[in-house]
This record gives sequence, structure tokens and C-alpha cells, in this order.
Amino acid sequence: MEDIMTHPAEGQQPKNPAEAVAEVLTSTKFLENIGIQQKAIKRRKKSVDDARVQLEAQLELEKQGAALVRDELEELKKKVAESEEARAKDIEKWEKGAEATNLLLHRLLILKD
Repeated sequence: MEDIMTHPAEGQQPKNPAEAVAEVLTSTKFLENIGIQQKAIKRRKKSVDDARVQLEAQLELEKQGAALVRDELEELKKKVAESEEARAKDIEKWEKGAEATNLLLHRLLILKD
């Protein structure tokens, strides 16, 4: 540690004691040997696992919601198609009725003259 403080790498300034201790602790197995680092890793792993499980559950709910929306969309498409078909039939009936009425009016006008 003293070496780190007194002999800096080329182009660097000497490190203060806190920086030297931080470098030594991260480069050795000291924290791991006393069990501190393992607990932190386990805690992080557990929180990551919890977050993953939560995200997977959220994804599943969104997939189910999307499936419901797709089903509703298909149902609405069918209803629109049925409605358009019924409207087309009604228009056809009205056109036939209008033709019949026009023909009748035409005959009446011819007879009147």
C-alpha cells in the first residue's frame, strides 16, 4: 500500500491513503475472505432476480392484455363486415324499390298524357 502511495504509475500523481486502500481492497481477496463482498454480491443477485421475476410477470400480463385486444379487434372487424354487408343489401333493396317507383310513375305519366 505504501508502494502505491509513494511510487505512482507514469504520468499519475501520488495517491492519498484512502485511494491506496481502495485500490488494494479491490485488487485483493481481502473483502471476499472476510465475507463482506459475498454478501453484497448475494444481495445484488437477489435484487436482480426479484426484478427479473417482476419484469417477467409484467411481460406476461402485457402479453395477455395484447391477446385480449387482438381478440376484441377480430370481433369488431367481423361486426363491421356484417354491418357493411347488411347496409349493402339495404341499399340494393332501396335501389330496386326506387326503380319500381320510377317505373310506376313513368307509366302513370304516360297514361295521363
